[in-house]
Amino acid sequence: MTSQITEPGVYVDVHPRDYFNEVCPEPALTNSGMRILLGASPAEFAFQHPALNPGCEAAIASAEQRLGDVAHQLTLGKGRGIRVVDVDNWRTKAAQEAREEYLAQGLTPCTRVEFARAQATAEVMQLKIAETLGFLGVDPATPYDTEVVIAWKEETRHGPIWCRAMLDVFCIRATAVIDPKFTKVLMDGAWEQHASRLGWDMQATWYKRGLSKLFPDLAGRWRFIDTVVRPVAPYASRAREADDATEASCALDIERAIDLFAKCLHSDSWPGYPRMIEPWTAKSWTMAERLARSIEEDESE
Repeated sequence: MTSQITEPGVYVDVHPRDYFNEVCPEPALTNSGMRILLGASPAEFAFQHPALNPGCEAAIASAEQRLGDVAHQLTLGKGRGIRVVDVDNWRTKAAQEAREEYLAQGLTPCTRVEFARAQATAEVMQLKIAETLGFLGVDPATPYDTEVVIAWKEETRHGPIWCRAMLDVFCIRATAVIDPKFTKVLMDGAWEQHASRLGWDMQATWYKRGLSKLFPDLAGRWRFIDTVVRPVAPYASRAREADDATEASCALDIERAIDLFAKCLHSDSWPGYPRMIEPWTAKSWTMAERLARSIEEDESE
């Protein structure tokens, strides 16, 4: 197993624990990190980065959340390990003690009820991945790698930085990354807001950027597909792909994040929020809704 990366490239044998503890030679920028860097502050980003604040609770919680989905592990056949506790729920003291013991061992505990649901969800997800490969023009039985780590470097005006990502399903024959996602939000209208709020559009743009750096001859040809399954019966599923306009808007934020990260890293300065009274404005749609309600009330009188 590769526990430390020294050169940019594609790595198929990095353990998730090493990846989330920082596998690059220096602190690296990730998709989840960009959300904190741009959405919160550099200080909060540094606090939650395992290489800048080793052993921090936030970094550990993030790793647990990333690997905590049993269906995800069953789908990919990889992960930190699953332990099924032979109970229906966690209400008893014995069940809770078993859960805490497995968590302390770095494993993912689940009840037999949770495992059964995860297993059914994973089976649907595996079929959806195969179907998606067919849509991409390759044999649905085409082999692919799972939990593949890519690491690359970006040159900035402040100096070079490392970047990394973990690709859940990597199929070079399809020139594609497929990312299994388990969510109850599948409907049009709700999906777009939900996906952007969680940074899934940024993720697609970020991964394709990294792959284009590592495979320049394939730049512009990579595709990133979210295969989505609702983790409750009847386990509805969809395959979604961010369009060019969405990714173009994400690319602007990615450039901002790269520059800000490089500036903070090379100056070793991670500032918080401005120390002043800051004005703020409600979102335009919030103000529009208030105006519409006011007009409706006036017309009803």
